[in-house]
This record gives sequence, C-alpha cells and structure tokens, in this order.
Amino acid sequence: MSDENEKCFVFTWRVENYRLLERKLIKSPVFIVEETTLFQFRLEMCYEEGFDEEHIILRLSTINRKYDNIKVRYQFFLCDDNASPVVSSCLRKETFPISGNKYTLRLKRTSNFRSDTITVVCKIWGCKGTVLAMAQDGRCFAKTQIGMERRSFVWAVKRFSSLGFYVKQTFQILRSFGQMIASLHLFVDGEGNICLDLVPHDYDLVFKFNLCILDVKGNTEQVAERKCKFRCEVTQSLQFPSHLAKNELVAKKDHYLPDDVLTLRGECIYPTFIPSSEIQSIALGCITPSEASYPAADDAKKTESPKKKFKSLYCEQLFCDTEVKTRTGTFPVHKYILGLHSPVFKAMFTRDMRERIDECVTIEDLDDATIQRMLLYMYTYELEDLPWESACNLYAAADKYQILLLKEECSSFLEAHLSESPSNVCQALVLADKHSDEDLKRKVQGVIMEHGKDIINSDAWRKLMETHLKLAAETMVLMLK
Repeated sequence: MSDENEKCFVFTWRVENYRLLERKLIKSPVFIVEETTLFQFRLEMCYEEGFDEEHIILRLSTINRKYDNIKVRYQFFLCDDNASPVVSSCLRKETFPISGNKYTLRLKRTSNFRSDTITVVCKIWGCKGTVLAMAQDGRCFAKTQIGMERRSFVWAVKRFSSLGFYVKQTFQILRSFGQMIASLHLFVDGEGNICLDLVPHDYDLVFKFNLCILDVKGNTEQVAERKCKFRCEVTQSLQFPSHLAKNELVAKKDHYLPDDVLTLRGECIYPTFIPSSEIQSIALGCITPSEASYPAADDAKKTESPKKKFKSLYCEQLFCDTEVKTRTGTFPVHKYILGLHSPVFKAMFTRDMRERIDECVTIEDLDDATIQRMLLYMYTYELEDLPWESACNLYAAADKYQILLLKEECSSFLEAHLSESPSNVCQALVLADKHSDEDLKRKVQGVIMEHGKDIINSDAWRKLMETHLKLAAETMVLMLK
C-alpha cells in the first residue's frame, strides 16, 4: 500500500454509453499529472460482455517519449451509479514508456449498474528521487460520450391473415442519412408462430432493438427487447410470444388487425462511432486529503435531496395534472414523470389518444399494489419491501409500459431469488418466455440445468409440464445436450 502522506494524482473518467462499443478501444483525453515534467498520460478502455459479468479492460499509457524509465505506481477503481467504488485492481508499479500493461477488471452485473455509464478512477503516485516525484496532489475530471442515434419506425404488414407459411415480409431500418442499419424479415413458420429475422448491414454492429404490436386503440404490446450482437452470426432470430401467434391475432382481428393490417412499432439504438471527449476540470495542489482519497465521494450525497423532493411530490400529490385509475383505486400523478420513464405513457400524453382527451390513464389489468410500486419507482428509483409475487407482477408492468430500468431491477431481483424454491424457477421461466426476455430465460434455464433433479422432480415442474409443455420440453432438450 502507498503512504497516506504521499502525493498522488486522481484521474476520474466518466464514460457514457460504453456498452454500445463492445470490444472497441475507447481512449480518454490526455492529462498531465505533474506540471514541471509535462509527462502526458491517458487511459484506454475496452468493454467485453461475459455470461453473468462484464470485463472492463484498462490500460494506463503514455503519449510523449521525452523521458525514459519513468517509474509510476497506480491503481484502478470502477464506480457504480452512486459514485461508490465497487471493483479495484491491485496496486501496480511499472516503468514507462516501456510498460503499460493491460489489466482486466471483472464486474458482476448488479442493480448498482443500471445505466450505460461507467466511472473509472485511476490514482497515480510518482516515485521519490525520479523525474515524476510529484510535489503536490492533483485531480482531473474527464468525460467521454459515445454518440448514439435512436431510430423509431412503424411497419404496416398488409394482408396479414393471408400471409402463407415462410413467405417473408421485409422492412429496412435506415440511419438518419439513409444508410441501412439492418433488415427485418417477418414470416410465419410451419406451426403458425410469427418469427422475425434480423440481418445487419454491418456485422460488427451492436445495437439495442425493441419491437411492439400496436392494437386498434394505439396501445402497445411488447414483442421483443434485446441487445443484438452479430459478430459470429449473420442473423438473429426471435419468435413472437405464443399468445401472439398468427391464429391468435386473426381470431382477435378487430383488436389487432384493423383492415387486415398488422402494425408494428420498433426502436433501434446504435452507436455513431464518433466519441466526444473533454476535460471538465483540473486542480493541482489545492485539494484536501479526502478528495485525493476519492474525488467523487460527495456525488452520492448530492442525489439524496432531489430524491426526497420527488418522493414528497408523489406522496403529497402536489401539482398533479393527470390520474392513473384502476378498477379499485385512483392515483394522482404528473404526466412529465410518467412520460419521462415510459415511451408508452409519453405516447398517450402527446398524441390524440383517449388518455390525452380524458386526462386520465385507465389500467384494468394491474392491481393497486403493483401500480403503486411502479409509480413510486418512477419518482424515486426505489423498490420497497418486494416479495416474490410482487416482483413478478412489477416485472410484467415494467415490460408492458417499457420502463427499462425498472424491468432490469425486477429481473435482477428474480435472478437473485431463483434458488429459493423450484416454484420460483418455474414461475420465472414462464415469465421470461411470455415477455421474450432471452437473457432472463437463459439464466433460469441455467439454474434448472445446475439443479436438475431437485427441480424436475418437484410439483412445480409437473404443473409447468401440464400448462407449458413446449417450454418444458425446450428446457429438457438443453439439459440433454
């Protein structure tokens, strides 16, 4: 460990939208740790996604070659959304510019990392008696933002009821300047399931994809939400949930197929590959030991007051401009808060839909407790006293209204409590399949394969086989591979 009295330089680097540039090098702005030598450093980061963890590959590199054999000690930290260090490397001692090794920090996926923003902190100590002796403490804050573009589209599949087996309907998603991102190919397979193939124009592209069905009233029903990566695959396929098979939609054509047209609404988020970087502040010789120890420690405190204010705004029902009504309750709310978190609510309040005209949102398929938890989360990002059944209901609500952060929180909760009982495992498997959540489904199936006999011989599994035979068979096949 370093001496607490030693001078050190703390470089804090905030990288926004980093998950959109998987396996691509991201470079920080250049910074100087000591004024007399003008010795320049920068950080390099590369992100890779594992099965249940993220790999953050970091490297401290030098820019100029004016000095040789510069001995430096340094340490990396990764911080969560509350600016608290979660993962750290060992203290490293290297000689620059010859060295500059890469180090991989493995980051477990937790609810602390809800956003696509990560904060990297690098603490640097010089060595006494060398060129980089560091006579004073210093700090620097920098930010890099990965540019992203969001493209929304509406796809009208005409004469849907007469669509034959394996007859493909094609739609092209285009960038703002006309270049194609990907092609969508919709078809009905031999069992009547609606399938969709995604074929990218750039096979090295990572993008987020969301697809919904629009009913006759303009309400949305989630079909798919996933992160698409195509490096080893030229196509990614997905299947609509079983309750949205072709015969089900045709049977409810007055609800889903006005004029025999299936209307799909989608959204695609992808990087522009033009990162923007800036140094936000630099301070040399004028910081306190506590700041040198960890420069961003106060950021979490700054978020406490606004959170309390928003909770008060919700609980005291101040300045509400609309209502959410269920069969048994009414909840005064603010359009801005709902629209901010949910594109579904935003569409209700900005288009000529019933909710905009009536100044209320009617929700009949969710109970009051679920509605209240959902609303409280949108105001405060808090989940209080969450039992298993409530988490399942809240997950479904978050998926329906496309509240992505809440859905991730609920998914993390479900994953953490899978091993408590076979009933939890089976219920989560059905839930993931119903909502086309491939990540959750894969993790649940992994638990089933790990605890095979205990789950397969349970009453919960026997009930699953009675109600969801195809899903149970699919999972059994995975166990036999």
